[in-house]
Amino acid sequence: MKAELPASRMESPETLGNTGKRVGFNIGTTATQDLQLTSDASNRPPNLTAPVLEQSVNGTGAVSYGAFDRIDLGVKSSIGPSPAVLMAKFQVIGEPSATAKSGNFSLSVSAGLGYWTVNRSGDQTGILGPGGYNWSSKLTEKLTDFAVIAGVRVSDRALLYVGGFAQNISLDGKISHSLSDNGTS
Repeated sequence: MKAELPASRMESPETLGNTGKRVGFNIGTTATQDLQLTSDASNRPPNLTAPVLEQSVNGTGAVSYGAFDRIDLGVKSSIGPSPAVLMAKFQVIGEPSATAKSGNFSLSVSAGLGYWTVNRSGDQTGILGPGGYNWSSKLTEKLTDFAVIAGVRVSDRALLYVGGFAQNISLDGKISHSLSDNGTS
């Protein structure tokens, strides 16, 4: 049972602007952490006492839509087992990217919500007796994240920005085991 803990969304403080006529795409890589809860869910009982946190790098992609001059809506996902994140950004101060010029100061707030679930199952030989038995597992990951991002255009084509974020990830898992084929374990 493994869960990917996605990295925060560090995005531009400028919205796309030009209501309904702009779509933004973003492709890249990001550092993530993988939380391995157990290496073998078929063990009876499963060993959940030594979770392992591993660093990894995954590809990411995002699509944003300029719903209004100061509001962008979008979705972001990474390649691998991780929640797709629905995003919303509101630009409080400054011009959107469609009209921003050198010297433009911008400030935005953003929020994201994500949900992901995975089911696994198998038929393994039990270590407590002969024969195979059915097992199943379910892992659900929920994510919320909030950010405040500020930036200034150092030229018409270059934007320098920084931000702070808070992210909450909750995991809920369940592993179920059946009797072995011959009922002995």
